Amino acid sequence: MSRHAEQASALTVSVALGAHDVTSRHATELLEEPSLVPPSEAEPGTLNQQLPAKFFALDEHFRAAVGDLRDAARARSDEQTRLQFGTVLQACRDCHQTFKNPTKPR
Repeated sequence: MSRHAEQASALTVSVALGAHDVTSRHATELLEEPSLVPPSEAEPGTLNQQLPAKFFALDEHFRAAVGDLRDAARARSDEQTRLQFGTVLQACRDCHQTFKNPTKPR
């Protein structure tokens, strides 16, 4: 998970500085990271079967948002890069709120 945090920090800095080439590179690196895939019945006992379907849906949303960010950075569009970065942050927040820091019932 430390690599995940490092990548997110580097991506944040590159977007803030308007460094499109660097943003594109960091987004590409995130997309190239191994990803868990939804389980199949042919994979009994794998980690994938222990994760809820929502995890895979949120991961898919995150990856789509990062792909859109990469495309906006490649197009060198400041406005679209900022907008897509916001979508990436929301995807991060959604997953972290669900799985990393779930709200405790009162």
